[in-house]
Amino acid sequence: MVYIPHHEQVLILKAQSNHFHHLDRDLRNETKTLREDFQEEMKVLREDFREGMKTMREDLQGEMKVLRGDLREEMKALRGDMEGRFEQVMRRIDRFMFWSLGITVAAAAFVVNYLK
Repeated sequence: MVYIPHHEQVLILKAQSNHFHHLDRDLRNETKTLREDFQEEMKVLREDFREGMKTMREDLQGEMKVLRGDLREEMKALRGDMEGRFEQVMRRIDRFMFWSLGITVAAAAFVVNYLK
């Protein structure tokens, strides 16, 4: 074991302490820089996310508007088809009623003439 005089030991300890102090200061500065970089990166990511969500919301609203318009047009077309078919059924019922009334009147006239 090598003997180191007391005043040299103090100098060595002071040098080590000074070295650790500089390392600590460098580490704190590096940590501060990393924190600032991270905060800036998070700010950019948040802005990008907001813009992406805004764009997606606008796209979705546009698509929903188009779908509602398409659905409205299809409903109008279906309603028009149903009205046309209803009119056709009503015309057939009217014809049947006139034909039925004509047959009933003819049968009644035949019965009345037959009974005379």
